[in-house]
Order: sequence, then structure tokens, then C-alpha cells
Amino acid sequence: MSYKRTTTNDVGIIIERLKKSKGWVAIDTETDGLHLKQSMPFLLTLSFDNESYAIDLQQSNPSAIQKLLDNMKHFDLVLGHNIKYDLHMLRNYGVIYKYNNLADTMIMARLSLESDEIRTIALKALAKRYLSVEAGDDELQIKSAMMSLKRHNTMMFKHLLREKNVTKKAFDAVAKDTLYEPVGYHLEFLSTHPDPTYLDIYKDPLYTQSMLSYAMNDTEITLELAKLMYPVLVAKEQLGVFERECKILQPLFRMESVGLRIDREYLKERKEVVKKYIKERRKDLRRLSNTDIKIGQHKAMKDMFSDKWGIELNSTDDRALKEIENEYQDSEPGQYAKTVRELRTLEKWFSVYIMRMLEKSEYDGRAYTQINTGSAVTGRVSSDFQQFPKYAITDREGKELIHPRRMVITTENGYDSTYYLDYSQIELRVQANYTYEISGGDLNMCRAYMPFKCHNNQHKPFDPKEDRDLIFTQSWYKDEDNTLWKPVDLHSATAMQAFPNVDPKSDEFKHLRFLGKSTNFAKNYGATATTLMAQFGFEPAVARKMDEAYYKAFPKILDYQKLVRDTYKRRGFVKNRYGRRYYLSNKRFVYKLYNYIIQGTCADMLKDKIIEVDKLLSPYKSRFQMNIHDELSFEIYTGEEFLIPAIKKIMEDVNWMTVPVVADIEVTKSNWAEKETVI
Repeated sequence: MSYKRTTTNDVGIIIERLKKSKGWVAIDTETDGLHLKQSMPFLLTLSFDNESYAIDLQQSNPSAIQKLLDNMKHFDLVLGHNIKYDLHMLRNYGVIYKYNNLADTMIMARLSLESDEIRTIALKALAKRYLSVEAGDDELQIKSAMMSLKRHNTMMFKHLLREKNVTKKAFDAVAKDTLYEPVGYHLEFLSTHPDPTYLDIYKDPLYTQSMLSYAMNDTEITLELAKLMYPVLVAKEQLGVFERECKILQPLFRMESVGLRIDREYLKERKEVVKKYIKERRKDLRRLSNTDIKIGQHKAMKDMFSDKWGIELNSTDDRALKEIENEYQDSEPGQYAKTVRELRTLEKWFSVYIMRMLEKSEYDGRAYTQINTGSAVTGRVSSDFQQFPKYAITDREGKELIHPRRMVITTENGYDSTYYLDYSQIELRVQANYTYEISGGDLNMCRAYMPFKCHNNQHKPFDPKEDRDLIFTQSWYKDEDNTLWKPVDLHSATAMQAFPNVDPKSDEFKHLRFLGKSTNFAKNYGATATTLMAQFGFEPAVARKMDEAYYKAFPKILDYQKLVRDTYKRRGFVKNRYGRRYYLSNKRFVYKLYNYIIQGTCADMLKDKIIEVDKLLSPYKSRFQMNIHDELSFEIYTGEEFLIPAIKKIMEDVNWMTVPVVADIEVTKSNWAEKETVI
């Protein structure tokens, strides 16, 4: 790479150069942190036409930078590596990029790779792999400077500990505890010696030029990688997929900017309750074992089981401890195993759902996250908000300790209602649709969602295309026995095939239906009988029965799977309904492709809908709140409730789906845990 580099705060010079250029421009920001609302950028860099510019934002002003950004609207692509983050930082600075020519090289990298391995798509890793092994050298200098600043803080803290007559080892033993919170001299030290940032490095005259070089190198690498990857997208016929990913950047940026309002008082109160309960359970462990083994000390725990109770364990994971709990029940080893399992969940929830969310919401009472579109091979988005358990965790008396969804409350100030539109069994519906397109439709799968191969009382056959709106407004009868059609319960269908002699109304069958549900979703991911045993702890005989029952209940799934295998063997890849390609790093794992196609189809379908709904919302105050799995949540402004039926219509209108698509509606005026179904 050979770029002419310029450091200037004369934005007018750069604007004139931009006006004379076209094609692609890469931008990046260097910031003083990672918080989407609180952090501020101090450098803006851009590269185009073999020229790179660095602008010190602390010496510039937002109006000049806004003019600079506005002069990028005529470029074909404005590129960034995780560009939504840069949009957030620029907004914090006071400027908005409002045009739709954005593109992200993280997405280009994901679509270019011919593998299903989760390879890193970090900028410097890609550069070292595809551009030059020396591409990360400037980053090493910055990391070295950062480590030097961190070492200085560590030395200062060690000196403070010596003054307090506390050894570093003793302090670390206490500080590593999940329940530990900085107080006293530690809290005071952290307030006066915060973790160093890139801004600290930039301010150091020894490293200012290194930071400028590092920043400009990032945009140069971004542009060069894009030049390499774009022809690959063309050759792989992925431009349509790429364009969708570009279109969704602005909607997701707006979604991320809203975040979740957090009930901090509830979390603070629950923190004390959960902390007290954890301490009580820890006392139980010490009483039962007469030792002070931590729940993560697996070897020590195995030795203790052997020495104290004569129980040899190959593992102390959850499944192994569950077996001990069931076998020994109320005796000491059973109680110990039960308490360890309980504590592992409690301490995880304490860390993830209490302390983390208190930290995330400290700035303005809301928690923000980035929604990543390039991390998953399938095309699914991901974020650290994807896992909010639906139910509370309780103590041994059944009293609620913490409900993660109770902490997410309505915004108020006009945004008094939060609506949730969730696709109903969308992956199973898409699977059913594939059987319809490939081999005329699997009877049970299709009948779960429509009166497939049925007729009305005038003997008119059900037409999936013409009669979609009549599914539940007419009576439909099964051709084979002329009985009234009722939607097939897919999970019961699997359980009944596996255990035909168990009464479907019995309590035993309720448990078997749960196993059937687990089987159906696991098989949709390409699971085998062995997987069912490993993942759910099925007994071997039960796993075999459930595996066989799945194909007996839904025989045309085999046609779909055969087509996937044959297509992969012929082409070396398969595509989902939207053209996204899937490759394998190991040809033995063809079964993974069954789910890649289904999950990826659902992912790209949802992205289309997010783009469409975002356009609908643009003139209104109502706004997207979050995308979690197949559910979209919205903060609806008072008086704009009429938007919900329109959103539902958009979500359900999937023209290529023969099997009906359904989006269920729920609403809350208080918190997420108390949402109610809208009929």
C-alpha cells in the first residue's frame, strides 16, 4: 500500500479533494472508550484515491465535520470496519451520517470466506492474512504503549497495597470473587487511576505520531481489503446478500441508539438479596464438605467426592452433578451436587444480569449494545442482549430472586407501551415450506400451520395460495378420513411416534412431549441420536426412539436433507432462499448445512422486514427498541398504536412462503416480564 498521508484540521482542503473523487472512501474514528453513548472520538481518519487524512476532532468543530460527511454522499460506498460503531461516535461528537451508501468490511469478509469455521474477521488479522504479514506492526506499538500505561497503574496500586499492609496475592484472592465490589481505598484508586484509553496514548508526545499512523493505517487497510473482497462477492453471486447487509446498517444503528431502559433500583435491591442468598449456599457447601472448594475448582471437587464419599467422577459439569443429585437425592453428596449447580447458575446470573446491567446503565439509565451482523456463518445477528431468560430464578422456597426481564422497563414520557412482535415457530414453518417446494409438502409439518390436503364442506380442496386468509374462518376436513382438521402439535407428533402406547393425556406424556420438542429443534439443527444423548442427557434407548420417530412423523424431511447433500456434493456449497452461500470446513459435517439453510433463510427474511419496518416508522416518533432472535420490540409513542397492525402485516407478508407466517403480538406498560398477549 502506498498512500500519501496528511494530518490537517483544514477540513476545507479535504472537502475539495472529496468533491473531485468518486468510488469508495474508508472512514474510522479513534475514541476514548467503547460506550455507545458516553464515549467520544478524538480522531477521524479517511482514505480514498491513495490519500489518507487524519483530523484531530478536539481541534475541529462539528459543523465542519458535518460538511465533510455530507460531501461523501456521492461516493458509491463509504466503508468502515464495524462502521455502525463509528456512526455512534460521530453522533456523540455532534454529527450524523444520514446517507445510505454505507458498507462494512466485516460483512464483506464473512461473505468472502469459503468456510463455516468462525474465523476472526478482526481488521488486522484479515490484513495480515490477505495483505501483508507486517500489517499489524503499528498496532503492536500502540498495544505496547497501552501496556506501559497499565503497568504504571498496577505499580501504583501495589504501592498502595503495601501502605495498607495487604499483599497482592491476598487482594487478588478477594477481588476474583464474583460478589466482590470495589470499596474504600480500591474504589478511590479506580476513580483517580482509570483504565488508560487511546486518547491517553495520543496525548503522550512520545506516541502521538504512532497513533496518527495507526489510525490512518486502519482506513488504508479497510479500503485495500474491500478491493480484494468485492470481486469475490461478485464471483460468488453474493452482491444481493451484501446489498441487504448494507441497507440494514442504518436501521440497526437507530435501533442500537434506543437501547433498553433499566430499572436500576430493582437491580440494586435484587443485588443485595441474591448476594445474601449466595453466601448462605456457600455456607452449605462448606458444611457439607468441610472444605472451602470454589465451584469452579473441578479437580479439587472430584478429589473431594472421591475422598469423602467414595464417588469417582470423570467430570463435575452440570450433567454429571445432576446425575449425582438424582442418585443420592437427600444424602450429603446429592445435596452438595445440587448446591454447586444452584450456585453456578446464581453466580452467573449475578454477574451477567445484575452487575453487568448496572454497569451498562450507569451513564443514563439505559443499556446499549451493538447488533453484529457478521459474526454468525448463517447470517443471524448477534449481541450480548440475545439471552434474557423468560423466567425468574428462585430460592429453594420458590421465592423470586431475580427476573432478568423485570429489569427492562418502559421508557415513559410518551413511550408508555412496549410492543413485542415475535415470529411463531418460524424455523419450523420455513422447514415445512422447504418440504412443500421440494416434494409436495410433509403432511404433519404442513398441517401444523394450514389445512394441507383438506377440503371445506363444499368439497373444495384447500389451496395454500388462494385460501390463506380462510384457514381459521372455515371448517376444513381431512381427505383421508373426513374428520375436522386441527393444527398438528409437532412436538406431540414426535413423542407419539416414539411412544405410541402412552396416553397423550397422561402426565407421563407431558414429559415425553417436552422430549419431542427438544428433539424437533435439535433435529432442525442436524442433530443425531448421539447428539440428543450428549446435549439433553437422553438415555440411549430414548434417543434412538426419538431420532427414528422424528423421521416417521415427518418423512419428507429426508427429501430435503437428501437434496441438500446432493447439492453440496455437486456444487461444493448450498444457498438459502435469499442466495446466501454456505461452505464447509469439513465435508463430513454435511448435516450442518440442513440448519444453515433454514436458520439463514429466517435471518435474511427478518433483515428484509427490519428494513421495511424502519421505512414505515421514519415519519413517526415510535421506534425500534431491540431485535432478539425472531422477536422485534418497539417503543410505541402514545397515539401511534395504529402502527402495530401495519408492522404485523409487513412481518407476515412473505411472498415466497406458501406456509403461512405468523407474528404474535405482546405488549407491556410496565416491564418486559409482564408483557401480555394482544388478541
